[in-house]
Amino acid sequence: MRVGSLFSGIGGIELGLERAGGFETAWFVEWDAYAQAVLRKHWPAVPVYGDVRSIDWATVEPVDVLTGGFPCQDASIANPHGEGISGQRTGLWKHYLEAVRILRPKFVIAENVPNLLNRGFEEVVSDLASVGYDAEWDTLRYLVLVEAEGKRFFMERERLVTIAYPMRQLVEGIREEQPDFTIKEPSQMAGELLERREHELPQSPLYGVGDGVYCRVDRTRCVGNAVSPRMSEAIGKAIKEGIGE
Repeated sequence: MRVGSLFSGIGGIELGLERAGGFETAWFVEWDAYAQAVLRKHWPAVPVYGDVRSIDWATVEPVDVLTGGFPCQDASIANPHGEGISGQRTGLWKHYLEAVRILRPKFVIAENVPNLLNRGFEEVVSDLASVGYDAEWDTLRYLVLVEAEGKRFFMERERLVTIAYPMRQLVEGIREEQPDFTIKEPSQMAGELLERREHELPQSPLYGVGDGVYCRVDRTRCVGNAVSPRMSEAIGKAIKEGIGE
């Protein structure tokens, strides 16, 4: 299945889908110059579009799957006065919706912080219904490998993931057979994950805080914003199981 990526960052969602097998990235949309450079390094043959607000979707290659972790700043609990889906950053959701309306993908995978449930998520679901899409969602938990002071450990993160598909499209098994994404015993999995994902980009020890060394700021921010490929790999496998592939 061909994948179009919005708010791509450094391509964490798409990397995970490709690992699931059967998914191929067709194009990215990412405005940040540093993140664009990362995408072009790892996907040199894949087009990278710029500002999501200026794209004419009628000229973009249609895709089977549309992905994107749209901005969370206005929905995050770190921003107590955030305006949620109406905010300047998180409100970029409306451009995601426009892409869905015109491109008509078979699946939409949208990622954000769980607190969006309290700050306008009902509008997201209503918007999807307005363009003819049903939606299912859940808060998924996964582990991030953290490196700090020469030590490695796992930190649990939560993300709200919405999977949408055209109304009346029967996708049997996604609801009933959705795998358990919650890792209940991190200590038991640590050795296996370290061995299997040694090459995967870890969480920065700076947690997005500047250290005065400007050459690290872009990398720290991109890593902090990235979606774990392990999570999207599990989602990709669930979609494949749901459609019998």
